[in-house]
Amino acid sequence: MRSFNRWIFDGVAAASLGLLVFATSMWARSYWRSDQLAWYDEHYSDADGIPAYRHFRQILASDGGLMLQDQHNYFPGVNVLDNGHDFMWTVRSETDYPRCAPYLVSNDPPLTSNVCKFSGLGFEWVSPSVESFQQTYSVTMPFVAICAVTAFLPIIAAGCWVRRRIRFRRIRRGACPNCGYDLCATPERCPECGRMTRKGK
Repeated sequence: MRSFNRWIFDGVAAASLGLLVFATSMWARSYWRSDQLAWYDEHYSDADGIPAYRHFRQILASDGGLMLQDQHNYFPGVNVLDNGHDFMWTVRSETDYPRCAPYLVSNDPPLTSNVCKFSGLGFEWVSPSVESFQQTYSVTMPFVAICAVTAFLPIIAAGCWVRRRIRFRRIRRGACPNCGYDLCATPERCPECGRMTRKGK
């Protein structure tokens, strides 16, 4: 059971290490390229193809930060006749996209009413304050925080691996796996730390 749990932990740590490498590469890239991954659903009307409803979602990496956005646009009084879906990935050479997306914040109801609820240390949370025709939810976080979180498990896994290697080498040379004391004279119990060995058990 212990070995199974170790395999599970090592697998999760390996996945976290992969995320760490990806986040670090995107962090470095975000200072000279802006990557936008967006997808949306549109419901069209008969008025020159103007969408009556649009649900827009995007992930934006730019200027050392990552923004997750979910936006709803409503066009009341327009009849819906057709549906549309699209998915796109855009790469821009400039990084003028703001991490905190101040263009989302507005106090002009009923068109938009998005308010920045929290902003600090590279984090930001934007959400609508009242019902409006455009409602935007946005979360922004710095890549340094993402890298710190994803590096936690790989660091612990590396420490556990080093400890296992040290214990294995101590056992091979006939020393106590706990403190490294020579057990040639007392192979059943370590006189230094008092730990019972497998022969003693």
